[in-house]
Amino acid sequence: MQAKGQKRFSKGLTLLASYTWSKTIDIISDGEQSPLNPYDLNYNRGVADFNIPHNFTLSGTYSLPVGRGRALLSGGPALVDKLFGGWQLGGIFLGRSGLPFTVTQQQGVLSTGTGNRPDRLRSGVLKNPTVDRWFDLSAFQPTRENTATYGDAGRNILMGPRQIQVDLNLTKMTSINDRVTHELRWEVFNALNRPQFANPGSVIGTGSAGVISALLFQTPMRQMQLAMKMNF
Repeated sequence: MQAKGQKRFSKGLTLLASYTWSKTIDIISDGEQSPLNPYDLNYNRGVADFNIPHNFTLSGTYSLPVGRGRALLSGGPALVDKLFGGWQLGGIFLGRSGLPFTVTQQQGVLSTGTGNRPDRLRSGVLKNPTVDRWFDLSAFQPTRENTATYGDAGRNILMGPRQIQVDLNLTKMTSINDRVTHELRWEVFNALNRPQFANPGSVIGTGSAGVISALLFQTPMRQMQLAMKMNF
């Protein structure tokens, strides 16, 4: 399901919101992977590695009502207009579900040489997960017989941390004359300085199981940049 709401530019404000609700199911998400049990492909059936059930974005810009032709200081001299007019605020909010992950075990299936998943005793989802304990390790038990026994825990049954990020920008447009415009732009990425955590370690029996020790790829902490541009 996809939904979009838009406020067209009026009174200095424009907004655009979009929401997607989806579910993707497959057997293998990566072409280089192979199913654990080649004799039962449905054993690997589950939500895709890239499945994101909820995805919401909101973006907008607001031109401050200051300067010539605006509500404030509209009758001021040219210098006042160049200093206080032409300011614009903008931002993007992103909120989406985390990525799924599969709980595995250290010991593979001896007769096939493949990896294996443990047996699932209960949900494994914690009400208040932390980066040090993201899921219930006691909800999974290694298979007792590893010669030809596959665990019953499904593929991609748990979800990683959700992603929430806010980017902001402040722009100053100054008209030099009828043909030349100067633009000064300050941008702040991840303005809240919120860490976007990757999925936890998911191999039970190891010290990293249930522990989040990395950030999502290409999601750094707060970054700022200043840029200037001449349009003519």
